[in-house]
Amino acid sequence: MIDGGALIVTVARRGGGLKAVVDAPTPISLSRMMAGKPAAEAARLAGLMCDSCPLAHEAAARAAFGLPAPVGAEAEDMARAMALETLREHAFKFAVAWPRALGWPAADGVENPASAPDPRDDEPALLASAVFGDAGAPMRIADFERWMASGATPAARVLDHVWRRWDSRWGRAELPLWRAGARGQALDWREAEYDGAPFENSVAARVADSDLMRAIEARRGRGLAWRLTARLVDSARLFDALSGGAPSEAPAALAPGVGVAQTAGGAVFAFAEMEEGRVRGFEQITPTDCALHPDGLLRLMLDTGVRRAKGPVQEIAAMTIEAVDPRAPTRLVMDGRERRATLH
Repeated sequence: MIDGGALIVTVARRGGGLKAVVDAPTPISLSRMMAGKPAAEAARLAGLMCDSCPLAHEAAARAAFGLPAPVGAEAEDMARAMALETLREHAFKFAVAWPRALGWPAADGVENPASAPDPRDDEPALLASAVFGDAGAPMRIADFERWMASGATPAARVLDHVWRRWDSRWGRAELPLWRAGARGQALDWREAEYDGAPFENSVAARVADSDLMRAIEARRGRGLAWRLTARLVDSARLFDALSGGAPSEAPAALAPGVGVAQTAGGAVFAFAEMEEGRVRGFEQITPTDCALHPDGLLRLMLDTGVRRAKGPVQEIAAMTIEAVDPRAPTRLVMDGRERRATLH
């Protein structure tokens, strides 16, 4: 989690080319405000203090504290609520954030998260139609290309632009992907590393094994199209699960004192130390923490996306920020002038 300061991405001309510099806010620790509190109260606070997906942050904290997991109908209700908060974040990206990154108007006059399509207002099938169109979610690469070309939805139009007009090497980055079931003991809470190295715990890491994601990676690598498509694949997965009841993916304890849950941006990890029933220490690793690592995803993607002075540099940098989704107020500065500001 960050301290509320702005993330500043500066694109500067150097040696005939371009260089992106990332000035990230200082991460904060929740330990001080959690210290001495009972586990259940501290878990609720973890949700209140997060920058998105409060239910998932609270669930990760509960798993870390060893609190009992909900069962039966309560577990189904919680899983459904977490799926809906993730879908709301995805819907805002499709309708507002992605078009704006390209300099296009938000879809159908939508201007803020409160007026973006809300999964709670519609049946999953109706919202799925708004995201994917009448043809439904594309699962194979040929269907995906036809879907983009149709321009049936804002997401299709943005991805068609990225797919057909931009070099697939732009924004390409390779980092170890965190997979469900990996060892919690290997997490470095101070450095946001796994096994001593930066890693990716994004939504793309979560759905990387899907057929469509594998096909895009084989054809174009882990670039902008791959990471943007991840939100579509995740949305389709959640729509299917909601139509059949409740998603089965649940928060989990990776090790004693270590919990994980899935947010719209990826996996959030929580670490807890207890003493006589009260919190002695608490830390988190969020997708933002990993993305803003000095050798993390944002810097790697910017380095391969804004290297050349020719081309739509501003749009590529802005879309890279959206693909990474650092969950912080963000300023994009080019040629000494602020070209874009985003509030999350």
